[in-house]
Amino acid sequence: MSALIPATSPVDPDTGIQIGIPIEGTYTDPATGKTLTIDNPGPGGTVKSGYLVVTSPDSTIDDPIQVTGAVTIAASVENATIRGDGSAGTVVTVADNQGPIAGFNYHIDAEAGVNATDEVNLSGASVDPDVKVDGELVVGTDGETIAEVGPTGAAATNTYVHTAAGNDQIMGTDESDFIRGGSGNDTINGGGGDDLIRMGSGSDTVSTADGADVIYVTADQLDGGVNVITDFESGVDQIQMDKDLEGDVDVTFLNASTKIQIEFTSDGETTTTSIESEGDAFADDDVTFV
Repeated sequence: MSALIPATSPVDPDTGIQIGIPIEGTYTDPATGKTLTIDNPGPGGTVKSGYLVVTSPDSTIDDPIQVTGAVTIAASVENATIRGDGSAGTVVTVADNQGPIAGFNYHIDAEAGVNATDEVNLSGASVDPDVKVDGELVVGTDGETIAEVGPTGAAATNTYVHTAAGNDQIMGTDESDFIRGGSGNDTINGGGGDDLIRMGSGSDTVSTADGADVIYVTADQLDGGVNVITDFESGVDQIQMDKDLEGDVDVTFLNASTKIQIEFTSDGETTTTSIESEGDAFADDDVTFV
C-alpha cells in the first residue's frame, strides 16, 4: 500500500511541511507481516495508540520521512511507534496528565550523510511495567529485530529509543528502557528502572541514574571515542561487550580503574576507545562478554 498526503493540506511556511491533516489507514509491514495503524500528526501533533509513521508531504507510506517539529505522546498510548529516516530532528515529549504508555518505540533509520539532532524526553511518562516492546520489530538496516540488536533481555524492556546521526539528547522513563544512541556525541540519561544503553559511535555521556543498568558495547561503537559514565555503580551497573568482540579487543583498566581502554583490531587496523567513570571505579567483574 502506498499513499501520499493530500495536496490540499496546509503547509508550514518555514519548513514547507504539511501539517494538520492526518493520514488514516493501515499498512502491512513487509518485514513482520503485521498490519499497522498509520497516522501523521504533523508538528505539534499527538502520537496516538497504534503504529505511527511520521512523513513529509512528498513521501509515501512505504518510504516515510520524519517531520521536523515537536511531537507529543498522548495519554495512555499503547504500542505506538515513531519512525523516520533521520532527515530532520524531532523533539519528542510526554503529554501533561500522562496515562501509562505501553510498548512505546522511537526508531530512526540513519541515512548516510544525514546529521539531525533529536531530543527524546520520556522522563514524565507513566509506564505500564507489564507491557514490553515488540521484540520482533525490525529496527536494523539488515533486518535485525529489537531482540537481535541487544543482549539477552533486550526485548524485556518497556520502551525502545534509537536516534540517528547528530548530537542527541535522550531521557528515559522510570521503568526499563532500551536506549540506542546513533553516531554523534549523545547525552543519555536512563532514568529509573533497569535500563539497557547501547552507545553509538562518537563520544557519549551517559547517566545510568537509578536501577541496575547495562552499558552494551558493540563493534560499531569502537571508533576512537571518549565516553563518560557520570554515575557508574560498581557491582550494580555493568559494561557488557558483544561476545563476538572477544579475541578482537584488548581491555585495559587505567587511572585507578576509573577508565577502561578498549583496543579493537579489525582488518589489520586498531582503534582505541575509552569509557571513563565519574562514579565508582570499575571492578574486573563489572566488564563481561555476553
